[in-house]
Formats: sequence, C-alpha cells, structure tokens
Amino acid sequence: MSVSRFVRPLPLTHLSHHAGTLLVLLGGTLVVPAAVALLLADGVQAGVFTGVAAGTAALGWLLRRAPRRALGLREAMALTAAAYVLFALAGATAFLRVAGPTDAFFEAMSGFTTTGLTVMDVEALPRSLLFFRGYSQWLGGAGIIVLSLVVLAGPGSAGAKLYAAEFGQQNLMGNVVATGRIVIGIYAAVTAAGIVALWAAGAGAFDGLVHGLSLASTGGFTPFPDSFAAYDAAPVAAAAGVFMAIGATSLPLAVIVWRRGWRRLTDDAQLRTLVVLIAVGTAALALFGAEPDQGLAAGAFHATSAVTTTGFQISDPAEWTDGARLTTAGLMIVGGSLGSTAGGIKLLRLVIILRVVSWAVSRALLPAQAAIPVKVQHATVDESEVRHTFALVAAYFLLLFTCAVALSAAGAQFEDAVFEVISGLSTVGLSVGVTSPDLPAWAKLLLAFTMWVGRIEILAALVLLHPRNWLRG
Repeated sequence: MSVSRFVRPLPLTHLSHHAGTLLVLLGGTLVVPAAVALLLADGVQAGVFTGVAAGTAALGWLLRRAPRRALGLREAMALTAAAYVLFALAGATAFLRVAGPTDAFFEAMSGFTTTGLTVMDVEALPRSLLFFRGYSQWLGGAGIIVLSLVVLAGPGSAGAKLYAAEFGQQNLMGNVVATGRIVIGIYAAVTAAGIVALWAAGAGAFDGLVHGLSLASTGGFTPFPDSFAAYDAAPVAAAAGVFMAIGATSLPLAVIVWRRGWRRLTDDAQLRTLVVLIAVGTAALALFGAEPDQGLAAGAFHATSAVTTTGFQISDPAEWTDGARLTTAGLMIVGGSLGSTAGGIKLLRLVIILRVVSWAVSRALLPAQAAIPVKVQHATVDESEVRHTFALVAAYFLLLFTCAVALSAAGAQFEDAVFEVISGLSTVGLSVGVTSPDLPAWAKLLLAFTMWVGRIEILAALVLLHPRNWLRG
C-alpha cells in the first residue's frame, strides 16, 4: 500500500499569517544594519536597508491579515523551511548594489543559514555590508524560529510546534515562551562576551564586532579574505576557539545548567563527545597539516572550527594535505550539538550510532532472551529514534554524493567537490577554492540548496519536497 495515497497537499493558506509575522519580524531587525550604515556614513546602503525593511514589513503586514490558524508539525516544518528562503530573498536585495541576483542570493543564504561560503570580494565590500553579513549570521544562528518564539507562541500553540521543528521536542521549562526568552538571553550574553573577548585579545573594534557576531552563530563570515590568518596575535585565535566551542554547545543545555547547576555539563554526552573530537582532530591535523610549524595551535583552531561548523581558518584549505582535508571533512560531517547553532548530522546522532554498534556487539555475545536497551545518558533510545538517525545519516551521504557529482560537472575535481558539498550541507563555510565568483550560476544555486537543506535538516527537506505535498487532486 502506497503511503502517498494518504498524504494530503499542504494547506498553504494556513501558513500565510505566520509567514507574515516572520516577515514583519525581519523588517524590524533590518533597522539595525540601516542604523549601522548611517553611523558608518554610508547613506546609500542605509537607504537600501531602510527600503528593504519597509517593503518586507509591508508584505508581512498584508500576509498577517489572513486568518491565524493552528499549525500541525508538517505545516510548522514548511514554515521553518520557507522562512530561510524568504529571509535570504529579502537579504539578497541588500547586496544588489554590489553583485548580481545569483551572487546576492547566494551570499544572503550563506549568511542566514550560518554557512560562511562566499562569492564576494570582501575587500571591495563597504563596511556596512560587512556588518550585515555577520549580522545575518547572528540572526540565523539563534534560529529564525527561536528569535520569533515570543511572537508565534500564542493561541493554537504554533510556537511550540515551531520549537519542535527547530530544536526537537525539548520544552525545558514547560512554557515555550519562557524557554525562548532565556535562550535568546543566553545567546545575546554569549555574543557580547565573545565580542569583548576579541577586543581584549587585540582584534579591532569593527572587526571584533563582526567576528563576534559570526562566532556566536558558528557562522564564519569574516571581513578578511584570509580569515583569521589576518591576525598575528595568538590570543585572538585562542579567544575565537573558545567561543566557537561555546556556539556548538546545545542552547537547551544552557537552560538546564542555568536552572539546575554546572554539574549537568559533565552529564551531557554531546559535550563530552565534542571535547573528544576536538582533541582527536587537533592531534590529527597537527600530524597531517600543511603547516607543521604551527603544530598543535593550528590543529586545535582548525579542528574546533570544523567540528563546530564555524568555518574560520588560519591557513588556506586548498593548500592542506589530503590527510588534513579528510580529517576536516569528517569533523564537518559530525558537526556540533543538537539544539546548538552548529550544523552537521549532530553529535547526539553520532552518539546514538556508536551506542547501536555497541548494542549489536553485546547482542551477539549474550543469549537471545537477554534484553539490552540502547541508552544515552541513562535514557532509553526507542526504535523509532534509531531508525530516524540512520535514515538521516543515509540521506546525508546520498545527497552528498549526488550533489558532489553534479558540482564536479562545473569543472571541480571530485574530491574538491565532495569537500565543498560537505561544507554546504553541514553549514561550515570552509572552501578549497571551488566556491568563487567564477562558478556557474547553477552551481552556486546548487550550493545554496545544500546550505538550505543542511540548515533545516535533510529529512525535513525531503518530506517537504515530496510531490504529494504540492500536487492537488
């Protein structure tokens, strides 16, 4: 029996009011880069931001006139996915002053999905746009859904369902609005601390601000073409490494620690796995790295940047050895904690896979009647979660292979195309030189697609792209 027979098309009219709310929210947030552009004496760009803000908010106001309807999980997933596209389209208009439509859309999608791949000549960009790039990552890093929890969580519990679509089923305080406010507060505090730390370490005021916004969001946009290699001071890289790791830690875990104490940190399997991966990656990159004179310091920075999916670098990945690239690719695939600003398949899913492997070995050694559950942090992982985890990982690698083959048709070596697609799917931003202004438009859109899919979770994207969601009759 075909499941598709029972799938009804998405009721798009149910999304209109909520999509309008998101656009009004975006219009409000664009006031900030408009004000910054004025402070930087860039009146033209300030006018562009103001126009985009007004137009976006006006469109949102019109959509909000539609009746407000309760959302099912599928509708909430659709709205989550649509939000990133809508925000990228709106953000792209800010770049039309300096780039064509495809490059503008690519840059905006890379920003809001916190990826960091770029097709822009950053040295030629005005500082107002350099700020906007970091700011767009900051917005996307918190999660468009988390930033709008207070607005959306009203009658019909749409906010709770959107929270589930973005961060899973955890509603740590029994009230999604209260949880959202605390998460936003923690995120803002981490951002401020990161900016201050960079300033204290020797980064300039403007550069420290832009990098601080990207650090908190594990985004990776930078005002420099050579990223953190532009800094000679080791303390700047060290400060960045600390806040990259913080950005890849679960935001819900921060709420748990805030309520129940610091001891909960050591109980978190994802955090323990993150520390182990950074240590192992540091050693591997120090061994295989292209610049052995930098040793453990460079290895630690790049291992942290890869597994947290931030994408900052202090040397060019195009010059790395095959061993360094392979290690980095593996770290990028794993990514950070579930519920963090990082991308990848997520640490929790790696832990589940390892637990299932251990379970299979134990199962083979013990009598058939022995009951051995799969457990993570003393909690039993049910069969449906195991199936979901393996399905997501399988979908990740299937999409990786398909997109890499397609990207290699643009002239890239297959191994370079694989690295670049992993960087897009895991929203990292490290590049071996495939992503460039000279890349064909269709290849740029393909990479933009990988960023979008990676940000909203691959299985969710496949569900939403199922033809039965859109075919009528």
